[in-house]
Amino acid sequence: MPSPSSPAEPLPDLDTLRARYQKGLLAWLQAPESGAGLAPMTAALAALPPHPLWDAALTLLQTIQEGRLPPRVEYRRLAGRVDQALRKASASQPPDATLLPELQAPLAQLDPPPQAPMEALVPRSPLAPTLAATAAILPLMAQSREPRFTGEQRQAWDGAAPLLLETWARRSADWGPLRRAVFKLLEGALPLGHPAPLRLAEALACATDQLESTPPGPRLLAALSATLELLAEPDFLEHPAMEQRVAQLVPRLEGADDSSPSVTLETLFAQEALECVEHLHQALEAVPPDLEALAQGLAQLREAAEHGERAEIANWAARLDALLPHFLPQQLDYGTGRVLVQQFVASLEEWISSGTAVRQETASAINTALERLAASLPG
Repeated sequence: MPSPSSPAEPLPDLDTLRARYQKGLLAWLQAPESGAGLAPMTAALAALPPHPLWDAALTLLQTIQEGRLPPRVEYRRLAGRVDQALRKASASQPPDATLLPELQAPLAQLDPPPQAPMEALVPRSPLAPTLAATAAILPLMAQSREPRFTGEQRQAWDGAAPLLLETWARRSADWGPLRRAVFKLLEGALPLGHPAPLRLAEALACATDQLESTPPGPRLLAALSATLELLAEPDFLEHPAMEQRVAQLVPRLEGADDSSPSVTLETLFAQEALECVEHLHQALEAVPPDLEALAQGLAQLREAAEHGERAEIANWAARLDALLPHFLPQQLDYGTGRVLVQQFVASLEEWISSGTAVRQETASAINTALERLAASLPG
């Protein structure tokens, strides 16, 4: 039985349909209030074979098109993630498991909630309650299988995996601690005596080697995030599909920087991030400056950067957010504090507008402004 989280069979003409969807998405991002681009996006999704993910995306976009939902930033972000799901489908990879419920959430809040296209056409089976009850007890009837590894075998791995996840969560411009944590995981893979965990740890080591030689691109960071997200699962080593998961993760880690970033995703991130920067400008222009609005704008920027795998921007936003509680509004209304925050916002805007190009001078200006701001803390 096909999994509901992945298309049942290869999608016909997927590349063509995705190109139409991307063209519409770019038009919508440029003029979201006008609804431009929604028609080709919905037409492309409607041409796909029935599947819960495409049906939910189509229903959400049609609802926005009808004016029942506003074209909010979070919905445009979801539309960008649907483009990622189309890319994964063309490579026979499963989509992000969180995408379907996030597409369905805004629809469930409407009164009455809209029906997905296929749900509106297919009658509900009278046996559905019985089948649902049967499905609920099937896992309880399944026989337990012998574990792959003994407690002694996995002792080193179980100690190294949480350390790696903690190091990734606290990552900074210095990638040394992360590389050391990966090597600990590699050491923990050896006693397991299984090729899959060892291959995954080796791929992680090679991927983290790239972090210090060149600035990490969004694809490399996305591959690392996806891998560590699965490693965080307590049953990763004993999961029935562990070998298949590793077979999907390793090529992504090994070829993360081989292809250029998606223009669509770059455009989506830049638009969302620049909207956040505009909120920072408005908060600074208030008299006195609105510290609460500044904090909200930085939180939104950090969230957008994390979704777009822009670790440097997320780090800068977090650093300024940590400094704000130490200032009174009037201390950012004039003088050194205000000038430094303005320099930070202006340099950040320049960095975002530069796209994927690395602007060392701009990064230096941002870091300098933050360091001087920290040094000017009252008391």
